[in-house]
Amino acid sequence: MSQQKIRGAFDAPVQVVSDSSESPVAVTSSSQALERLQGRWPTRDGTMYRHARHACVLANEGAIPSKIARKAFVRAAREAGILFETN
Repeated sequence: MSQQKIRGAFDAPVQVVSDSSESPVAVTSSSQALERLQGRWPTRDGTMYRHARHACVLANEGAIPSKIARKAFVRAAREAGILFETN
């Protein structure tokens, strides 16, 4: 039996720094990303923030591929200074 891919699932998790945790948090789907953007985001300002929210909504609806929402979320996390990058 093949596993059905969850709508909005990211191909690879996005690691973001959380103010309540010392270790990064893995965001694995557009729905998780949207939840984080709407609730636990450091600032509501920024072009990348607004773009990521919109992209995640569209990905949740199946209107765009999740990889587009993931890219938008990464850009927003970088803009907010919470993207955990190993390089």
